[in-house]
Amino acid sequence: MNDEEIWQILRNGGLSVERSEDKADAGYRLVGRFNGLSDAPGVDALGVMLAERALELDPDVIIVGEGAKDLLLGFVVARELNRPLVRCLDLEGLVGAVGEITEGARAVFVADKIRKSGFVYAVRNLVDREGGELLAVVSFVTADAPELPVPWIGLVTAAAGLQKG
Repeated sequence: MNDEEIWQILRNGGLSVERSEDKADAGYRLVGRFNGLSDAPGVDALGVMLAERALELDPDVIIVGEGAKDLLLGFVVARELNRPLVRCLDLEGLVGAVGEITEGARAVFVADKIRKSGFVYAVRNLVDREGGELLAVVSFVTADAPELPVPWIGLVTAAAGLQKG
């Protein structure tokens, strides 16, 4: 699947990119959120591709945010890699986990996109506290901003989506 086909699935699912004058956005801004609940074949196809990227890191556990859309995407990646899935919950500023992060676990955080780095830092701190290591963020879309505390691996770039849109 090429970048244009991936962006078509993302746009159909509700995620797009637009130009931005805000310098913090690097000239573009992600808009919306991919809704895999309305496109099961799309989330499955893209989730399998994310799993292939994550496999290169050889993680022990897959971590996602707390929303249903995150859980659906994380399930596809965890299923493909035959790894456990952990949900991270933001409990009024405190981050907790549903699922086990074992001592020495190598984790990847899976998302459709990242707009702000704060939750990624919180996930990294949670994994560190449990004695593991957050290896990377793996998402449909990567961008020049925000800066993350770990490598950011994706299927397409936000800049490419702007050029195709």
